[in-house]
Amino acid sequence: MNTTSSPIAIGAALIPAISGVYLVHLDEPYFHARHYVGYADDIARRIDTHRKGHGSPLLAAATAVGIDWRVVQIWPGGDRRFERKLHNRHGSRLCRELACVSMQRQQRLQIRLPLASG
Repeated sequence: MNTTSSPIAIGAALIPAISGVYLVHLDEPYFHARHYVGYADDIARRIDTHRKGHGSPLLAAATAVGIDWRVVQIWPGGDRRFERKLHNRHGSRLCRELACVSMQRQQRLQIRLPLASG
């Protein structure tokens, strides 16, 4: 029995049927969340599951209120330890979406003023 699924198209991207870690970008924040990092043995099938409102509570809730999202980064062969490392080190900083890159640049360039002593 063949358990491998074929790649699926999400927007303009083709999501491969491989194992690894993936980063999802939400078009609008859902409360504080703007990204989701996940692991799957078959990323294509897992994304299809998320689209149907199952799996991640965050993606299910965002989908339910009409917030669209897309996979922006895949690390083929990444395991659950790598997924946890991205969670702990704020893997969302690796998002390549223009809005995220601009926000990260603004935060780096922000002038930090010393606290006034009084």
